[in-house]
Amino acid sequence: PLFSGRPKGLAAGELAVGIGYFALIGVGFLFVQVPFMQRFSVYLGHPSHAVVVILFSMILAAGVGSLFSERFAIETSRRFPLVQPLCIAGLLVLWTLGIQPLIENTIQLGLFARSVIVILAVTPPSFLMGMCFPMGMRLVSQLSTDALPWMWATNGAASVLGGVLAMGVSIWTGIDTGLLIGAGCYALLALAATVLSRAGE
Repeated sequence: PLFSGRPKGLAAGELAVGIGYFALIGVGFLFVQVPFMQRFSVYLGHPSHAVVVILFSMILAAGVGSLFSERFAIETSRRFPLVQPLCIAGLLVLWTLGIQPLIENTIQLGLFARSVIVILAVTPPSFLMGMCFPMGMRLVSQLSTDALPWMWATNGAASVLGGVLAMGVSIWTGIDTGLLIGAGCYALLALAATVLSRAGE
């Protein structure tokens, strides 16, 4: 339906890139969130502890990042739409490589201390990931405000799909693989954001 009744102001290629952008952040966010919960379920002593701590810290940090994104002139900056998603991808790769030693060296601590460590570990990437949705909405709104509801819908559908895929990938190939796929989604996001930014100019 979206392509048959294309929103005004959007070429077919721009529409495809916009859909790709919001699908990537929907899938990418869940490919980070689900492996986080799986990774820390043993560390925190129970899966329910991991779910509560991860959901609380990630949603809060992402919300603050979303609010903070208003400080950046995304519409007029060529570098920010490129650099910001690449920073997320790089941070997730470093997190994947470095988190196991941290877990091994702190697992003897109490639950409260371990929960604080988890919050500190997941907050930086979650803060940056929270910037991506409003950044995409601002980039697409330069081209067509009629397309914004479709971008919301794309992101929601991709998030549901991403949660299922992330669980399966982690079970079949390992938690780190899921995280690296999430990092790859945000690396690709840099390309989509750059295309939308240039189209808006």
